[in-house]
Amino acid sequence: MSRSVAEIEAEARRLSSEAQSLIDSAIARTDLSRQEIANTEATAQAAQVAAAAAIAAAALPNNVLAAEGQCSAARNILVSTRNAHTQIHVGTVGGDPRHEWKECRASIDRFDKLLVDLRKTGFGFITTIVGAAALFVGVGTAETQPSAKLKFVAFVIIGLLIVTLFGIDRTHQAWLRAAVARAMELEISLNYKITQNIHGTFKGREAVILGLVVYLILFLATCFIFWELLDGSIGPYRSWTFDGGVAGLLFILVAAYITHRS
Repeated sequence: MSRSVAEIEAEARRLSSEAQSLIDSAIARTDLSRQEIANTEATAQAAQVAAAAAIAAAALPNNVLAAEGQCSAARNILVSTRNAHTQIHVGTVGGDPRHEWKECRASIDRFDKLLVDLRKTGFGFITTIVGAAALFVGVGTAETQPSAKLKFVAFVIIGLLIVTLFGIDRTHQAWLRAAVARAMELEISLNYKITQNIHGTFKGREAVILGLVVYLILFLATCFIFWELLDGSIGPYRSWTFDGGVAGLLFILVAAYITHRS
């Protein structure tokens, strides 16, 4: 599905704005780091001065208290200097894009596994429920079959399960897409290629379309089965089944469109 010119221009503006934000952030961090380093150097030099004064005071006779005071001052200054130096080190390490890229790759693997488990377990569970419900409400004579109301309630419950499962699936898809996009952005500066190569070989759009098609088939099959089971029933339940099927179908399509655009 090709994008429009307006979508491409909007993304280009967003990327340009994000690049400018990174430039501003880098400049601000550089200035802050320089100031913190200068402060650390100044306090370290003050600790050296106090330590030298303690040594000089200790060399004088009957000057133990003064030497102890200077040594204590040097110790206190050094403690604050060491803390400031540690904070500079932590900030520098935490800003390494390689650490963020590793977290992105771990998130991608985690979301992939969650999606596979969700679809494998969810599809099998719902297919079993649909088959069992169709067998349960479809067997027997007209006198022994469940009422039309019970059949409609079963349809509503199963339909809601499918729609809820689809919503959870789309949420994880959005998280996965965000992690992939961020990993690809980081790989440009790191000169890595793994995420870009995988994305070039198998587009995420194919997985999204495949998942949508499977959910639509599962939901429409459920609607058709209960539509047939309610054939000839008394009351508005058959028409409500049609209305519920249309509403669920529209919800799935709208949710897929919104989450794809976001």
